[in-house]
Amino acid sequence: MTNVQNAETTIRQSPIDFDHLRSITFGDRALESEVLSLFGEQASASLIAIERSPDAGAREAAAHRLVGAARAIGANQLAAAAEEIERAEEVSPKEIDSLSDAMAEVIEILEDRMSRMIDQTDAG
Repeated sequence: MTNVQNAETTIRQSPIDFDHLRSITFGDRALESEVLSLFGEQASASLIAIERSPDAGAREAAAHRLVGAARAIGANQLAAAAEEIERAEEVSPKEIDSLSDAMAEVIEILEDRMSRMIDQTDAG
């Protein structure tokens, strides 16, 4: 692996900015858990609306909600993918797949984090 590849791997960030998340929840694990739970509900509902809405206005509104929810927790890659859909006049299946993939990655990391939080609570 070259130095450039090493640098790119190091630079590649988590889909969630956990420093930002800790900042907005003041390091309070219970509040973080609540915020993440609310995000999961909002994000899932928005993604379903984006995928199923035949109306461009409704799709744009759902994408806008997802952008806000994602930015709130520091899921900037997901926010960027949703913002592309929000701005698009027409959305291709490829763009929807890209958004779904970004969402799945965020949800997987959040589930892992919440599971570890529960384990730490049970252990302590």
